Amino acid sequence: MQFQQYSNVLDELGYFPLSSKSEAILYDAAKKSIERLGGSASKALLDHICSINGLSEKELLTNYDLFEKSLYRVLRKGAEVILHYLKRELLVQAILIDPNMTFVIHDSQ
Repeated sequence: MQFQQYSNVLDELGYFPLSSKSEAILYDAAKKSIERLGGSASKALLDHICSINGLSEKELLTNYDLFEKSLYRVLRKGAEVILHYLKRELLVQAILIDPNMTFVIHDSQ
């Protein structure tokens, strides 16, 4: 079997080489946020967003801006629920990396 065939098999199994720790964290958090919809619904949503954008799952889930815009385009206001969970997960990961990190929360009023 050639390298490309191995790569395709790994892609199908959900193993993606990520170039940085931050990409891995974003990918995992985005995947978890979508999976809250349930197995078949999350797969259908990811497949749909990837197909309309012509992207792979890795490309979509490792680019926050693209992920956010795509969710809003497909789900409109419903995207906020997924993005809220994603931001929460990213915050947890940031604190796990650096427990001394401080955050300032701005009041939107």
